Amino acid sequence: MSPWPVALALGAGCSNALLGVFAKQAQRQACRPEVVPVLMLGTVALVSAAAAPWAPGSWGDRGLWVLAGAMGMLYVAALQAMLVANRTCPPSLVWALANLALVVPVALAPLLLDEPWRALDGLLVAAFVAMLACFRRGLAHSGEAARAPWVQVRWPLAAVFLSNGLLMLGYKLEARHWPAVGAVPFLVMTFGSGTLFGLLARYRATAATCRAEWCWGLGMGLAATVANLCVLGAVALPAAVVFPLVQGTGLIGGTALMVWLFREPMNRAKWAGLACGLLVLVLAMAR
Repeated sequence: MSPWPVALALGAGCSNALLGVFAKQAQRQACRPEVVPVLMLGTVALVSAAAAPWAPGSWGDRGLWVLAGAMGMLYVAALQAMLVANRTCPPSLVWALANLALVVPVALAPLLLDEPWRALDGLLVAAFVAMLACFRRGLAHSGEAARAPWVQVRWPLAAVFLSNGLLMLGYKLEARHWPAVGAVPFLVMTFGSGTLFGLLARYRATAATCRAEWCWGLGMGLAATVANLCVLGAVALPAAVVFPLVQGTGLIGGTALMVWLFREPMNRAKWAGLACGLLVLVLAMAR
Protein backbone atom coordinates (compact mmCIF):
# COMPACT_ATOMS: atom_id res chain seq x y z
CA MET A 1 0.00 0.00 0.00
CA SER A 2 1.46 3.34 -1.06
CA PRO A 3 2.13 5.75 1.84
CA TRP A 4 1.00 8.82 -0.15
CA PRO A 5 -2.75 8.03 -0.25
CA VAL A 6 -2.57 7.02 3.42
CA ALA A 7 -0.98 10.36 4.28
CA LEU A 8 -3.71 12.17 2.34
CA ALA A 9 -6.42 10.21 4.18
CA LEU A 10 -4.83 11.17 7.50
CA GLY A 11 -4.71 14.79 6.32
CA ALA A 12 -8.41 14.65 5.50
CA GLY A 13 -9.16 13.33 8.97
CA CYS A 14 -7.11 16.08 10.63
CA SER A 15 -8.92 18.70 8.54
CA ASN A 16 -12.25 17.23 9.60
CA ALA A 17 -11.13 17.42 13.23
CA LEU A 18 -10.39 21.13 12.81
CA LEU A 19 -13.77 21.54 11.14
CA GLY A 20 -15.49 20.15 14.22
CA VAL A 21 -13.55 22.46 16.53
CA PHE A 22 -14.41 25.48 14.35
CA ALA A 23 -18.10 24.50 14.44
CA LYS A 24 -18.03 24.31 18.25
CA GLN A 25 -16.29 27.67 18.48
CA ALA A 26 -18.91 29.17 16.17
CA GLN A 27 -21.61 27.92 18.52
CA ARG A 28 -19.78 29.29 21.57
CA GLN A 29 -19.74 32.74 19.97
CA ALA A 30 -23.49 32.56 19.20
CA CYS A 31 -23.05 32.32 15.42
CA ARG A 32 -26.36 31.64 13.73
CA PRO A 33 -26.83 28.13 12.26
CA GLU A 34 -28.53 29.56 9.16
CA VAL A 35 -25.57 31.84 8.36
CA VAL A 36 -22.38 29.83 9.00
CA PRO A 37 -23.24 26.96 6.58
CA VAL A 38 -23.66 29.46 3.73
CA LEU A 39 -20.18 30.85 4.29
CA MET A 40 -18.61 27.42 4.60
CA LEU A 41 -20.33 25.88 1.57
CA GLY A 42 -19.72 28.98 -0.52
CA THR A 43 -16.00 28.86 0.27
CA VAL A 44 -15.71 25.24 -0.89
CA ALA A 45 -17.78 25.98 -4.02
CA LEU A 46 -15.62 28.96 -4.99
CA VAL A 47 -12.34 27.12 -4.49
CA SER A 48 -13.63 24.13 -6.49
CA ALA A 49 -14.96 26.41 -9.25
CA ALA A 50 -11.54 28.03 -9.54
CA ALA A 51 -10.09 24.62 -10.49
CA ALA A 52 -13.01 23.59 -12.70
CA PRO A 53 -11.64 24.97 -16.03
CA TRP A 54 -8.65 22.62 -15.78
CA ALA A 55 -10.58 19.60 -14.49
CA PRO A 56 -12.31 17.07 -16.77
CA GLY A 57 -15.92 16.19 -16.11
CA SER A 58 -19.53 16.23 -17.25
CA TRP A 59 -21.86 19.12 -16.46
CA GLY A 60 -24.98 17.98 -18.35
CA ASP A 61 -26.04 14.80 -16.54
CA ARG A 62 -29.44 15.41 -14.92
CA GLY A 63 -29.16 12.47 -12.55
CA LEU A 64 -25.85 13.77 -11.27
CA TRP A 65 -27.37 17.22 -10.70
CA VAL A 66 -30.21 15.63 -8.70
CA LEU A 67 -27.74 13.74 -6.51
CA ALA A 68 -25.56 16.83 -6.08
CA GLY A 69 -28.60 18.96 -5.16
CA ALA A 70 -29.74 16.40 -2.59
CA MET A 71 -26.27 16.29 -1.08
CA GLY A 72 -26.17 20.08 -0.99
CA MET A 73 -29.35 20.06 1.07
CA LEU A 74 -27.87 17.38 3.33
CA TYR A 75 -24.75 19.50 3.90
CA VAL A 76 -26.93 22.42 5.04
CA ALA A 77 -28.93 20.12 7.31
CA ALA A 78 -25.78 18.47 8.73
CA LEU A 79 -24.09 21.78 9.54
CA GLN A 80 -27.20 23.33 11.09
CA ALA A 81 -27.86 20.18 13.13
CA MET A 82 -24.27 20.17 14.40
CA LEU A 83 -24.45 23.82 15.47
CA VAL A 84 -27.79 23.29 17.20
CA ALA A 85 -26.68 20.06 18.91
CA ASN A 86 -23.53 21.73 20.24
CA ARG A 87 -25.73 24.11 22.24
CA THR A 88 -27.09 21.35 24.44
CA CYS A 89 -24.67 18.43 24.03
CA PRO A 90 -20.98 17.91 24.81
CA PRO A 91 -18.91 18.43 21.65
CA SER A 92 -17.27 15.01 21.88
CA LEU A 93 -20.65 13.26 21.60
CA VAL A 94 -21.73 15.37 18.61
CA TRP A 95 -18.43 14.80 16.85
CA ALA A 96 -18.44 11.06 17.59
CA LEU A 97 -21.88 10.69 16.00
CA ALA A 98 -20.84 12.72 12.95
CA ASN A 99 -17.83 10.48 12.34
CA LEU A 100 -19.46 7.17 13.24
CA ALA A 101 -22.28 7.82 10.78
CA LEU A 102 -20.38 5.50 8.44
CA VAL A 103 -22.74 2.87 9.86
CA VAL A 104 -25.44 4.31 7.53
CA PRO A 105 -23.72 3.49 4.21
CA VAL A 106 -22.57 0.14 5.61
CA ALA A 107 -26.18 -0.75 6.45
CA LEU A 108 -27.77 0.61 3.26
CA ALA A 109 -25.18 -0.52 0.71
CA PRO A 110 -26.50 -4.12 0.61
CA LEU A 111 -29.99 -2.78 -0.17
CA LEU A 112 -29.11 -0.06 -2.67
CA LEU A 113 -25.86 -1.26 -4.23
CA ASP A 114 -26.24 -5.05 -3.98
CA GLU A 115 -23.24 -5.37 -1.72
CA PRO A 116 -23.17 -8.58 0.36
CA TRP A 117 -24.12 -8.40 4.03
CA ARG A 118 -21.44 -10.04 6.15
CA ALA A 119 -21.49 -11.42 9.68
CA LEU A 120 -18.93 -8.79 10.63
CA ASP A 121 -21.53 -6.10 9.92
CA GLY A 122 -23.65 -7.34 12.82
CA LEU A 123 -20.69 -6.90 15.17
CA LEU A 124 -20.16 -3.41 13.75
CA VAL A 125 -23.75 -2.35 14.49
CA ALA A 126 -23.58 -3.91 17.98
CA ALA A 127 -20.41 -1.96 18.76
CA PHE A 128 -22.08 1.22 17.57
CA VAL A 129 -25.09 0.68 19.86
CA ALA A 130 -22.70 0.01 22.75
CA MET A 131 -20.91 3.28 21.98
CA LEU A 132 -24.16 5.23 22.21
CA ALA A 133 -25.10 3.53 25.48
CA CYS A 134 -21.70 4.28 27.04
CA PHE A 135 -21.76 7.93 25.99
CA ARG A 136 -25.27 8.41 27.36
CA ARG A 137 -24.29 6.84 30.68
CA GLY A 138 -21.14 8.95 30.84
CA LEU A 139 -23.15 12.12 30.25
CA ALA A 140 -25.59 11.21 33.01
CA HIS A 141 -22.76 10.54 35.50
CA SER A 142 -21.01 13.83 34.74
CA GLY A 143 -24.21 15.85 34.99
CA GLU A 144 -23.87 17.20 31.44
CA ALA A 145 -27.14 15.64 30.30
CA ALA A 146 -29.01 18.02 32.60
CA ARG A 147 -28.46 20.91 30.17
CA ALA A 148 -31.48 19.75 28.19
CA PRO A 149 -34.02 16.90 28.45
CA TRP A 150 -33.17 13.84 26.39
CA VAL A 151 -36.40 14.27 24.40
CA GLN A 152 -35.03 17.60 23.11
CA VAL A 153 -31.46 16.42 22.57
CA ARG A 154 -32.22 13.26 20.63
CA TRP A 155 -33.61 14.97 17.52
CA PRO A 156 -30.57 17.20 16.79
CA LEU A 157 -28.29 14.22 17.48
CA ALA A 158 -30.33 12.02 15.15
CA ALA A 159 -30.11 14.72 12.46
CA VAL A 160 -26.31 14.91 12.87
CA PHE A 161 -26.01 11.14 12.52
CA LEU A 162 -28.40 10.61 9.61
CA SER A 163 -27.35 13.62 7.53
CA ASN A 164 -23.66 12.75 7.76
CA GLY A 165 -24.35 9.10 7.04
CA LEU A 166 -26.44 9.90 3.97
CA LEU A 167 -23.70 12.21 2.72
CA MET A 168 -21.22 9.32 2.84
CA LEU A 169 -23.73 7.16 1.00
CA GLY A 170 -24.10 9.91 -1.62
CA TYR A 171 -20.38 9.81 -2.41
CA LYS A 172 -20.63 6.03 -2.76
CA LEU A 173 -23.59 6.37 -5.14
CA GLU A 174 -21.69 8.91 -7.24
CA ALA A 175 -18.68 6.60 -7.49
CA ARG A 176 -20.87 3.63 -8.47
CA HIS A 177 -23.17 5.26 -11.04
CA TRP A 178 -20.97 8.06 -12.44
CA PRO A 179 -17.40 6.67 -12.28
CA ALA A 180 -16.26 8.65 -15.34
CA VAL A 181 -17.38 12.05 -14.02
CA GLY A 182 -14.62 14.29 -12.72
CA ALA A 183 -14.59 14.97 -8.99
CA VAL A 184 -14.20 18.75 -9.28
CA PRO A 185 -17.44 19.31 -11.25
CA PHE A 186 -19.29 17.15 -8.73
CA LEU A 187 -17.93 19.23 -5.86
CA VAL A 188 -18.96 22.44 -7.62
CA MET A 189 -22.47 21.04 -8.16
CA THR A 190 -22.79 19.78 -4.59
CA PHE A 191 -21.39 22.74 -2.68
CA GLY A 192 -22.87 25.26 -5.10
CA SER A 193 -26.31 23.72 -4.58
CA GLY A 194 -25.74 23.70 -0.84
CA THR A 195 -24.84 27.39 -0.94
CA LEU A 196 -28.10 28.21 -2.75
CA PHE A 197 -30.17 26.18 -0.28
CA GLY A 198 -28.31 27.81 2.58
CA LEU A 199 -29.09 31.25 1.16
CA LEU A 200 -32.79 30.38 1.23
CA ALA A 201 -32.47 29.61 4.94
CA ARG A 202 -30.39 32.78 5.37
CA TYR A 203 -33.45 34.91 4.58
CA ARG A 204 -34.71 34.19 8.09
CA ALA A 205 -31.75 36.11 9.48
CA THR A 206 -32.45 39.84 9.57
CA ALA A 207 -29.19 41.04 11.14
CA ALA A 208 -26.02 41.49 9.10
CA THR A 209 -23.33 38.82 9.19
CA CYS A 210 -21.03 39.52 12.13
CA ARG A 211 -17.26 39.20 12.28
CA ALA A 212 -17.31 35.90 14.20
CA GLU A 213 -19.64 34.35 11.62
CA TRP A 214 -17.32 35.42 8.79
CA CYS A 215 -14.28 34.13 10.68
CA TRP A 216 -15.56 30.69 11.63
CA GLY A 217 -17.63 30.19 8.48
CA LEU A 218 -14.62 30.84 6.24
CA GLY A 219 -12.41 28.75 8.53
CA MET A 220 -14.82 25.83 8.28
CA GLY A 221 -14.90 26.29 4.50
CA LEU A 222 -11.11 26.18 4.18
CA ALA A 223 -10.91 23.11 6.43
CA ALA A 224 -13.61 21.39 4.36
CA THR A 225 -11.79 22.32 1.14
CA VAL A 226 -8.55 20.74 2.34
CA ALA A 227 -10.44 17.67 3.56
CA ASN A 228 -12.14 17.18 0.17
CA LEU A 229 -8.90 17.68 -1.76
CA CYS A 230 -7.15 15.14 0.45
CA VAL A 231 -9.98 12.63 0.03
CA LEU A 232 -9.82 13.05 -3.75
CA GLY A 233 -6.13 12.17 -3.60
CA ALA A 234 -6.71 9.23 -1.26
CA VAL A 235 -9.33 7.42 -3.35
CA ALA A 236 -6.58 5.16 -4.70
CA LEU A 237 -7.16 3.21 -1.48
CA PRO A 238 -10.12 0.81 -1.26
CA ALA A 239 -13.30 2.49 -0.04
CA ALA A 240 -13.45 0.17 2.98
CA VAL A 241 -10.03 1.53 4.00
CA VAL A 242 -10.09 5.21 3.08
CA PHE A 243 -13.37 6.18 4.75
CA PRO A 244 -12.76 4.45 8.10
CA LEU A 245 -9.24 5.88 8.06
CA VAL A 246 -10.52 9.42 7.44
CA GLN A 247 -13.38 9.14 9.93
CA GLY A 248 -11.21 7.43 12.56
CA THR A 249 -8.59 10.17 12.39
CA GLY A 250 -11.30 12.81 12.58
CA LEU A 251 -12.97 11.09 15.55
CA ILE A 252 -9.82 10.66 17.62
CA GLY A 253 -8.33 14.05 16.71
CA GLY A 254 -11.58 15.96 17.07
CA THR A 255 -12.48 14.40 20.41
CA ALA A 256 -8.96 14.99 21.79
CA LEU A 257 -8.99 18.63 20.66
CA MET A 258 -12.43 19.28 22.13
CA VAL A 259 -11.55 17.70 25.48
CA TRP A 260 -8.37 19.76 25.58
CA LEU A 261 -9.71 23.09 24.31
CA PHE A 262 -13.14 23.08 25.93
CA ARG A 263 -12.20 21.26 29.15
CA GLU A 264 -14.95 18.71 28.74
CA PRO A 265 -14.95 16.29 31.71
CA MET A 266 -14.21 12.64 30.92
CA ASN A 267 -15.09 9.54 32.91
CA ARG A 268 -14.86 5.77 32.50
CA ALA A 269 -18.14 5.49 30.62
CA LYS A 270 -17.07 8.13 28.10
CA TRP A 271 -13.71 6.48 27.57
CA ALA A 272 -15.53 3.16 27.07
CA GLY A 273 -17.79 4.86 24.51
CA LEU A 274 -14.75 6.19 22.66
CA ALA A 275 -13.19 2.71 22.73
CA CYS A 276 -16.39 1.24 21.25
CA GLY A 277 -16.26 3.92 18.57
CA LEU A 278 -12.72 2.95 17.69
CA LEU A 279 -13.86 -0.68 17.55
CA VAL A 280 -16.52 0.35 15.02
CA LEU A 281 -13.82 1.88 12.84
CA VAL A 282 -11.57 -1.17 13.14
CA LEU A 283 -14.45 -3.49 12.20
CA ALA A 284 -15.37 -1.24 9.27
CA MET A 285 -11.77 -1.38 8.03
CA ALA A 286 -11.63 -5.16 8.51
CA ARG A 287 -14.83 -5.46 6.47
